[in-house]
Amino acid sequence: MRDRVPRDRYRHCLSVARSAEKLAGRHGASALKARVAGVLHDVARAWTNADLLEYAVGHGMRVNEPERAHPVLLHARIGADIARHEFGIEDPEILGAIERHTVAVPGMSRLEMIVYEADTFEPGRNFPGRAMLEAAAQNSLDVGLLACVASSLDHLKTRRIPPAPETLALYDELVKMYGRTS
Repeated sequence: MRDRVPRDRYRHCLSVARSAEKLAGRHGASALKARVAGVLHDVARAWTNADLLEYAVGHGMRVNEPERAHPVLLHARIGADIARHEFGIEDPEILGAIERHTVAVPGMSRLEMIVYEADTFEPGRNFPGRAMLEAAAQNSLDVGLLACVASSLDHLKTRRIPPAPETLALYDELVKMYGRTS
């Protein structure tokens, strides 16, 4: 990975791996799987939009309208494909966590939630409320997921990027179970 991504992206991946490993230990998931998924999750994040679209089309991946409008979304699915074919990762849990670290959806596995949340609040991130998201995730993966999704939705709103319908559905589901975040 060190040779495949820019230095700052590599540092981010290591930080996500450490954060995911801690969350996994706290919530009874495999720390090793969390660490591997965390290290590999952004293997394609620094690619250009053109490179992401070219890879996806060239490897027979279906590209939906949101991905066509915002190709950076493809880096997660492409990252899982690279993890499988170039790093030899066959574990479906690890591949799922890499694939779903960008767009939160209903029915996420424990490991998928862990990597998604760790990617949101790893210590290298610098935004108001980062520590609150981490604390929420340490206490409860579900409440942490709600807080991280709410933060993501706020971020997308300020950038005028429409959220994925699946993420909105997950947010609504979590709000019904846990209430709104503050």
